[in-house]
Formats: sequence, C-alpha cells, structure tokens
Amino acid sequence: GISIHQCRRLMAHCRSDPRWSEAFTMRDLVERYVKPMTRGSGVGYALKQNLATPLEVNVMVSHAWDENAGEFFAALERSVHEHDIMFICALSLYQCEDGCGPTIAQQLGTDAEESPFRRVLSHIRFCGDEAGWRWRWRPWLGSLPGLTLLCGIFVFCLPTLLYGCVPTFTYCMAVSADSRFREVASMSPAQLFSSFLLGSTTWIEQKREPQFAIYAASALVCGCCSAISWLTLRRARIYDGRMVVVPNREIDLYSRLWCVYEIYVATELGVRVEVARTLARAGRLSSRLATCGCQEDTNRIHSEIQAGSVGYEQIDQAVWLTTRGARWNALKLSLGYGLSIAIFIVAYLRVKGSDKNVAAIVAGILLACVFDTCAIYGVFRRANGMPSLLSVLALSLALAMVGFIILCIDRHYMLSGWYAHLLEQFAFAVAISAGYLICFVVAATIAVFCFPRLSRVKSAAMPVLAGTSLSLLSIMTGCEAGSSASPLHSIYPSVVSNACFVAGFFFVPAYLCWSAAVRWGVRIRKRPTCRSNARER
Repeated sequence: GISIHQCRRLMAHCRSDPRWSEAFTMRDLVERYVKPMTRGSGVGYALKQNLATPLEVNVMVSHAWDENAGEFFAALERSVHEHDIMFICALSLYQCEDGCGPTIAQQLGTDAEESPFRRVLSHIRFCGDEAGWRWRWRPWLGSLPGLTLLCGIFVFCLPTLLYGCVPTFTYCMAVSADSRFREVASMSPAQLFSSFLLGSTTWIEQKREPQFAIYAASALVCGCCSAISWLTLRRARIYDGRMVVVPNREIDLYSRLWCVYEIYVATELGVRVEVARTLARAGRLSSRLATCGCQEDTNRIHSEIQAGSVGYEQIDQAVWLTTRGARWNALKLSLGYGLSIAIFIVAYLRVKGSDKNVAAIVAGILLACVFDTCAIYGVFRRANGMPSLLSVLALSLALAMVGFIILCIDRHYMLSGWYAHLLEQFAFAVAISAGYLICFVVAATIAVFCFPRLSRVKSAAMPVLAGTSLSLLSIMTGCEAGSSASPLHSIYPSVVSNACFVAGFFFVPAYLCWSAAVRWGVRIRKRPTCRSNARER
C-alpha cells in the first residue's frame, strides 16, 4: 500500500520535471515516471517506497487510467486521511513487463477471483469483521461530534427562541422595552447589516425560572460530549477499511469494466463504498457495455458476472447507489449548515424583540438552503465542479430574481400569518445567497489566478474566518457595552446575541463556501489563453 503523503511526494517529483504537463493522465504518469523508477526492481512503486516495512492496505481506490493525474491525487487528498494506506493499481502493481518481475497478467491471475482487487477487498472485510460493530457503524460514529454540537447550540438557544432572552443558569437577560435596539426586530434581514452598530441601552432580568438552569447545563453537557467524542475518535483510530471511488472529468468511470467489477465485489463482500470528494460525474453507462483494455479480462469478468447470482441490473443499481452518495452528502451539508444558520438568525431576531413565528422563520431559511443547494449543486455538477465565471454569475442573478419575485408576490397579495413569514424569510434568504455566491466567485477567482494549488488557501482560510468573526464580534460588543448604562452587566448577553448575528450572517455561510471550494474541489474554470493553447499544441 501507499500513503497520501507518499503520493504527494510523487506528484512533487513529477512537477519538478520540466517535461511535466498538468494535462498528463495517470497513464502518462505511469509510462513517463513510474515505470522508469521501478524498472528492474520487480516490485510496484508502492512496495518499492516501503520495501523495508510494507504498509497494510485499508483503502481500495477505484479509478480510471485516462483521468487527469493531478486532479486524481487532489481528489484523494480531499477524501482520505493521512494515516490511510491505499491500494492504487497504477502504483501497487508492477507495470514494467520487463521480465524482472511478474507480468500484468500474472498479477491479475487466471480467474477474477484471484485478482488483487478482490483479495484487497476480502482483506478489508476480514479486518473489519475483527474490528466488530465499530467498523460497521463508523460513519455514524464520525458524525457524533457534529450532531452533539448542533444539539448543544439548539438547547442553548431554545430559551431565546421561546422567550426572546439570553439564558444564564438562574435567569434570562432581555433587552428592555425602551431600548432602541428593539428597532432591529422590525427590520428586514438585509437591513440588519447596516444596523449592527446600534447600542443597547439596557439589559434586564426578564424571568427567574428553574428550567433556565436546565437549558444552560444541557447545552454545556452537549458541548463537552462533542469535544470528548471528537477527541476519542481521533485517539481511538477505529479501523476505517473502505473503498473510495474517484470519478473524473475525462472519461465515464463505469465504462471501465474493472471499476464496475470492483463496485460489484465490494457490494457483495459488504465493504463500505464512498465517492471521492469531487463533483465530477461517474457516468451513466450500463455495466453490460463496460470493457477492459484487455479483451481477455473483459470476457473473464463478464463470464463471472453471468455465472454469479447477481446480474447486470443489480450491479447497475449498486453503482447508482454508490454515486448517489455525493448527492446525499450535499443534502446533509445543506440541512446541517442551514439549520445552524436558521437557529442563529432566529435567536438574534428574537432577542431584538421580533414577534414573527419562529417555526415559519426556521422553515423558510431551511427551505431556502435546500433550494439554493439544489440549484448550485446542479450547475456545478453539470460542469463537473468547474463552472465558468459567466454561468456562476448567471446563477447568482437567477437566485436574486427568484427572491425578488417571491417577495413581490408576498407584498402584492398581502399575505399574513405563518405563510407570510415563511415566504418572506425564504425570499430574503435566497436573495442573500446570491450575494454569498458572488463572494465565492471573487474568492475562487483570486485563488485560481493567484494560487494555482488551492491547498495553499486551505490552511489560511480558517484562521482568516475566525479572526474576522472575532474582530466583528468585538466591535459590536464594544459598541453595545460602551453605550450601556452598566457595561459589565451587558457584556455577557451582548456577546451571545452578537455571536448569533456573526455566526448566522457571516461565519457559517462563509465556512460553507470554503468547504465547497476546498473539500469538494470546486473552482472557477480558467479561460484558455493563447500561450496555453500553443503549449498544448
């Protein structure tokens, strides 16, 4: 097996060669670099790098050889951990055919059952069975820190959502009735950005009820559970055997029979299959039409499928379920972040005295997040994760127009009650998302032209977001405390309410855009220049 660090080192070696081109495929990388480095050794590149201490594989990688090499390794970097050990056929098998080692045919075996792919997947299943239930439930265990943190945020904000006040262990702090900050409650979400410097005159103790201590204590317990579960998962190193499928922008992955066969075997053995973090499409061809580079391999695999209990329709269904994972991940991302944004925004509005229906506002923001995600995902997915600048700008304009039209309908028919609040928040959230998309376009364009490798932005983005959020929170809290009659008394509720504002309107949406760009490889497509066209020719 080979680690992602060693793959990174291989790409650095290739890029240091003046003859290297970013248009090279995995086939080119093997022919120009892997074969010369392994010729005469009789072992594959992965084993040669770890000859003294071979690494045990826990991740089977399924990919096509005609995909772009740089994008393939970039997708792997986003999809595997530093401690994962991968089986990549291009690097794990001996490719030279020079008589110093086994031939490709000998390594693949005379029967598909003997292929290294099936043996690796069988080994992953064996190790998974030894790990027990923790391996089978690992995806759910991995989501435990995020779920408990979200529960903690909801429980802490629940008194704010219900009573419009900031909870403590003994009472609830609310803005006084004569405070000019209560003007915020009548403002639209778009106007809030220009009003955050308004000062709060007075915070008062609104209620003294025993359940406030329960809310605060429960939120503290959820926060501790989130931190403990996160640290435990990091230190426990639960076995994470799986198969990672890497789609690409160049070729229909499942027109390659070996890729289809690997999905079939993994499904048959009960090994978890994940799609790599990329918006490139896997393709739509039927497994019945898939082929191998060698006709003998094609006939052999087709014969095994036809002789087995699982037919082509079941294999196509397994492939479809596998590729559907990317859509499900996008929906989970939308719901998780959308719920966080909704909770923070509604909590802020309630503190400022809003009497709008809480459920309607939350539903409107969540519905807008799902709508935005479907629209953005559809455009970016259609472009294989690399849309043009013009298409993204057109999408932003379309989202703004949808929000404006819905708002006009709401105003024209003078709707009232629950539906009015829902439509109003939906319209504002959709329109605001257009502005966030414009910001993403600007950031992505700067990243593409100033930083050819987006990984350089990855390490800097989070500190910049955190620093900007803390600076904005400090300014808002300082302005409130400075205009308050009792500054020390108002610091805690001011920090909580302003943190909801910053998190709902800036930090969470910005982090969502950053996640899309870094974790999924989304970027704006460069316009080809005359110089690059001449170099390609």
